[in-house]
Amino acid sequence: MALPAERLGHALLPGFRARSPAAAWALAAMLYPACILWLAGLLPSHPEAYHALVAAGGLGLLALWRWSWGLVHLARMLAYTRRTYPRLRAAAARTALPPGLCVVVTSYRMDAATNAAVYGRLLDELVALRVPAAIVACITDPADARLLRAVFDSRPGLAEGTVLHLRPQAGTGKRGAMAEALELLAALHPPPNAQVVLMDGDTLLGPGALAACCRLLASQPDIGAVTCDNVPLVRGSPWRANGTGCGWRSATR
Repeated sequence: MALPAERLGHALLPGFRARSPAAAWALAAMLYPACILWLAGLLPSHPEAYHALVAAGGLGLLALWRWSWGLVHLARMLAYTRRTYPRLRAAAARTALPPGLCVVVTSYRMDAATNAAVYGRLLDELVALRVPAAIVACITDPADARLLRAVFDSRPGLAEGTVLHLRPQAGTGKRGAMAEALELLAALHPPPNAQVVLMDGDTLLGPGALAACCRLLASQPDIGAVTCDNVPLVRGSPWRANGTGCGWRSATR
């Protein structure tokens, strides 16, 4: 049985977690109303400060109107996720997979455990997909090359024609590495309608994520790109490394 993305990440990278502990939630639940009560206590109570109260109330109404626009976005989100997207997903499930994939993975000084987990999950998804892929791994250390080659060789179930290209980075940044990788892929002359996958070297693909994205993109020829939800995995002190907060920030990008 496939593990959910959060449990899968914890299984592959022990010490990382996706959610904050219950104690952090309890602390936030106490601090938030305490701040509201503290601000309310700053309001003047004597009659001669009536104008100050009116001004504060006016600003409060303005803020309420401004943030009420979030309800419009909430309604749009609910309509899309509950009505529009299920129809798109059902149509995508009936769509054929692309004839090939071109995968670019950019990494910069990733540790061995992260590299093994990231590329292991990518290759597992390709094994399940049964589609030939050209993978370009942008690496920074010779040790990365040995590790990734070993991970690649440990997946005998890959589709025929799947290859791994190890590309040392020139040190000009992520954009430069991606440009060089795409030039290499173009020189390989991928088949028509092949899809390009761009991913970071710290991204763990969840079970079925690659197939879902490929089918959705193939079923919508008028769109140029498809992305997916991210579940951040954090480590360190639960009071400083807030997994839930990182997830909210990722969802609102």
